[in-house]
Amino acid sequence: MIVHLRDVLWRGPIEYGKAINKIEEMLAEGRNLGAKEVVQFLGNGVEAHFSVPSACYIAITYSPDFCDAVRAAISLGGDTDTIAGMVGAIVGAHVGEKNLPAEWIEQLEEGPRGRSFAKREADRLFETWWKIHQPSSG
Repeated sequence: MIVHLRDVLWRGPIEYGKAINKIEEMLAEGRNLGAKEVVQFLGNGVEAHFSVPSACYIAITYSPDFCDAVRAAISLGGDTDTIAGMVGAIVGAHVGEKNLPAEWIEQLEEGPRGRSFAKREADRLFETWWKIHQPSSG
């Protein structure tokens, strides 16, 4: 996952490169950081370079446990809704819809942009991705 992360963020601000290096270093050392250390080393602020690296670290270290990953993101404090949202999106994409907690899904609101809307958009996004990445059959 870290190789893909570097591919996605390599054109970003220098802070992203520094954060990816720090994440690689911690993972290579087998270090599992607590919330205070994640905030100290990677941040938890509203600026993207203080939230994206933390979300990536949490997603990498807690996946495939969706619930623990989201809870760990919330425990960071700071911009918790954004960081937990990113972690949920990353880990959710990794584990797939069937491995998300049903009791959490059932609590999502319905409405014009509710649960059904989100499901349709996710399906459309996957179909688009699949069309681009599907091996040619020829």
